[in-house]
Amino acid sequence: MPGSLHILELGQRRDQYDNPIREYQVTYALEGDSFSRTISGDDKLEEFLSGHVGLASDAIRQAISELKQNRHATVAEVEIPTEQAVASGMIQAPTET
Repeated sequence: MPGSLHILELGQRRDQYDNPIREYQVTYALEGDSFSRTISGDDKLEEFLSGHVGLASDAIRQAISELKQNRHATVAEVEIPTEQAVASGMIQAPTET
C-alpha cells in the first residue's frame, strides 16, 4: 500500500570545520503507521531518497526544489516495505487514522 513521504527542513548545524549543514526530518506515512528519521546534509538526503526510497531522479529534483522554496516537501504514492524502512534507519511509530 503506497503512502506519502514528507520532508521537513529542521534548520542548520555546523560540522567540525564550521561549515553549515542542513538537517531534515523524513517521515513516511501510510494508513496506521509512520516511519521517520533525521538526515544531515543535502548529499545524504539525496542519497537516501535515491537509494533507500528508490525515487526517480525527476522526483528527487522536484522534492529538492520544493524544499528550497518552502522548507518542506511531500512526495505522494511512495511504497517502502516495512523491513526496508527499518533497515534504512527509520523509526516506526503508530499513526492515528
